[in-house]
Amino acid sequence: MVPGPDGDETFVLARSADCRKKEQAMHQRFLDRMEEALTKMRASIESRRLKDEAVAQRRLGRLQERYSRAAGAFEVKIATSEPNVTRLPSRMASAAPLRQYGGLAS
Repeated sequence: MVPGPDGDETFVLARSADCRKKEQAMHQRFLDRMEEALTKMRASIESRRLKDEAVAQRRLGRLQERYSRAAGAFEVKIATSEPNVTRLPSRMASAAPLRQYGGLAS
């Protein structure tokens, strides 16, 4: 039972197990796509094709916008260790936020 926005009505919220599985699969697909895009971005940085930190930040912002459902599960920091050298950390997502994010559909 969920109260309505004005408080006068009460709604019944029912989710089937199949619906929950479908939502979890959709969340997982977004997580996989975001992780794949971040891996490609790291490869660009490591091969020195992506050198400018500002460009890397814009690219990261576009990825977070495109995969907004999964962006909260990843903590990504772009750092420069030397002038004109951009680095992504080796670990971009921790397991705890990932599990927490997958549980939203239940």
